[in-house]
Amino acid sequence: DGIAILNESSGQFKKIQIDSSLGLAVKSNLVVHLYAASDGNVWVGSTTGLYTINPSTFKVNTFIDHPLGKIAGTRVNDFLEDASGGMWIATFDGVYHYNQSARQLEHFTSKEGLGANRCFTLTLSKRGDLYVTTQAGFSIISNGKITSFDQSNKLKYQLCNGILEDDDGNIWIANYKCVIKFDPVGK
Repeated sequence: DGIAILNESSGQFKKIQIDSSLGLAVKSNLVVHLYAASDGNVWVGSTTGLYTINPSTFKVNTFIDHPLGKIAGTRVNDFLEDASGGMWIATFDGVYHYNQSARQLEHFTSKEGLGANRCFTLTLSKRGDLYVTTQAGFSIISNGKITSFDQSNKLKYQLCNGILEDDDGNIWIANYKCVIKFDPVGK
């Protein structure tokens, strides 16, 4: 039912009223993912796009007339901020990278080598590689180059929907049938 704020002293929730005329991203109450960015804003992924909320003022930014407005109407599943302040965004239309300082938006899809355009989760490895889970395996974006893994190169099940890196640098990938340990060095 959208987003609500808990008043800890009263134990009551207060629903944030979002003006649906602000754009397509806020028309859906189905929130898929929340991300607290380094600038303090909360990034919200919904079934119809993305927006941010300032947690102090509750001001909503739907990125109308902004490069990120291109994502309106697309399901957003995950966010990940990199060391340079860029925001990676996993969607059902591939992965986007928004360079905030340059206000530039890059778009990566299966045409560029992603396993599929339906992307679920993101993780950034200690080596600086971005891992993306998709409905057809997982992909690694490293220095602008994409490498994908699916059933054609030893992945037992296509759908991958969870990912993390352990302390030893191994990548763990989850799907509905098993958990996979991937060694990025030994591959």
